[in-house]
Amino acid sequence: GNMVGMNQSEDLRALESAVTAFGRFRKRWAVLEGLGRFVLAGPALLLLWFLLDWAFGLPAWPLFVLFVLASLAGLAALAWWLVPPLCRRIHPAREALLIESLHGKLDNLLIGALQLGRDAASAAGPLHHSPILVQALVAHAREEVERIQPARLLDLRRARRLVMAAAAVVVTAAVLGLAVPQAVQARAARLHDAWLAVLDTLFPVTLTVEPGDLAVVRGAPVTLKVKARGARRPGIELILKNTEGGKEKRVPLTLQASAAAYTVDKAEQTFSYTFVYANQRSKTAKILVGDRPEITAISYELVYPAYVGQPPRTLNGRVPKIQALAGTSIMVSFASTTELHPDLSFVEWAEGDKQAITVNGRFGHFSFAVDRPNRAVLRLTGQYGRGFEMADPLSLEVAVDR
Repeated sequence: GNMVGMNQSEDLRALESAVTAFGRFRKRWAVLEGLGRFVLAGPALLLLWFLLDWAFGLPAWPLFVLFVLASLAGLAALAWWLVPPLCRRIHPAREALLIESLHGKLDNLLIGALQLGRDAASAAGPLHHSPILVQALVAHAREEVERIQPARLLDLRRARRLVMAAAAVVVTAAVLGLAVPQAVQARAARLHDAWLAVLDTLFPVTLTVEPGDLAVVRGAPVTLKVKARGARRPGIELILKNTEGGKEKRVPLTLQASAAAYTVDKAEQTFSYTFVYANQRSKTAKILVGDRPEITAISYELVYPAYVGQPPRTLNGRVPKIQALAGTSIMVSFASTTELHPDLSFVEWAEGDKQAITVNGRFGHFSFAVDRPNRAVLRLTGQYGRGFEMADPLSLEVAVDR
């Protein structure tokens, strides 16, 4: 009786070991097949995405959307095909039923031997089956399992094809990573840029420029500033365009606290400027460059009183002091280096009175009558207005002869 029990226990352990080995073999190939499906659904699509962008340079939105779809497909494949076989536990009874199903002619031999053998091994009371018959059944089942080799019953053709295809994808990706690492880095940079472009589209950046349109004296410095509210990129570009020659200059700037500034040390010509953040442009503003006015020519026409009987007289060039009889009418005409502002150009008399000047472009004139000693200061302003005042106003002393 003891000999029968020992043989039965050895045969049962061998049967369970063989069935469990089949389960491990089946699980290993199920994991490999799931891994192959995962690689083909995720990394393979990412490799295709990489090759498409490398060859054609995809726009930002398609680049980002295709990457997200490929990544989601990989995650779905991971959860659907790879994680379940990894987490599956091996149950000898289930594996025995599968072997019988695949073989087709075992007639419940394996599952019966396992159940009866376990019942016999764990029974504390009287047995319902003959120990000798149970031992013979378990021994026969063991011999059948060793003879048929259950691993051969599995159809692994699909799994092998998937594993080979996945290996080809992995090898291709490894070769590309080693052969053209700069292309891989470029794709990563382009993906990051595409992500920022998507954010810029969904949440536009607000660009505010200073000082906007402005007029400055030639040779003066001017600082151009931009505020990029909501900016996510580190840089912004300033485009300067000479309105006379049409030459364009691009200046890359770094944003600090979403702001950047650039100083033109000496503004020599009128130019326009605009800031470009990614594909977004600020409004275009203009810096007008002009000169302070200077008098290039001046003349004084004196019309004497009728009782004098003298013809009018003209004086050319700067005259610091004019002496004339009371009642003499004087018209001062002059030419400037620049066009004049008609409202900000005037004559200031000693008493504080201001007299308007008739302005026509670069030319102007004003008239007055000599009635008492006086002093006139000619204050001119360029066409661009305040800030373009004449550097050295012209002073004229008026004396009255008896």
